[in-house]
Amino acid sequence: MNLLDNEIIYASPEISAGSVKWLWHSNYWDGPLNGMVKIKDNEYWVEYFDETTSHVVEPLRKYAVFKLTPEQQESEEFWHELFRVCVGHHSTYDDNGRRYSFASSGTKFSMSFFYGRHRKDKKELDFSKAELIGWFK
Repeated sequence: MNLLDNEIIYASPEISAGSVKWLWHSNYWDGPLNGMVKIKDNEYWVEYFDETTSHVVEPLRKYAVFKLTPEQQESEEFWHELFRVCVGHHSTYDDNGRRYSFASSGTKFSMSFFYGRHRKDKKELDFSKAELIGWFK
């Protein structure tokens, strides 16, 4: 079963976007593609899966919400912290949901180190091991 299948995701409960607090994103293209959020004091991984393009200003993205295994959670937190140390804090959100400044705090060497290790060692998430909680827009 493919947990990123739209039909499976839409069959899960819709979560109110107002209850979702972004902690950090891992990938970004004109907005977060995936990352860690907090919902009711629990941390979850979210993954972009669909968007509504009828909005005048920008598309409305939809995200699937997953409870990761402890090993997956630890791995994602490791890579996020290494990114913060080597590259910068611009993928992290403050308590008001705003991203920190895009200014990089990393050096050319530290960024090269991070992206080299990430490309070589980072394993893609296996959603078959995660629990689908719901989705939000």
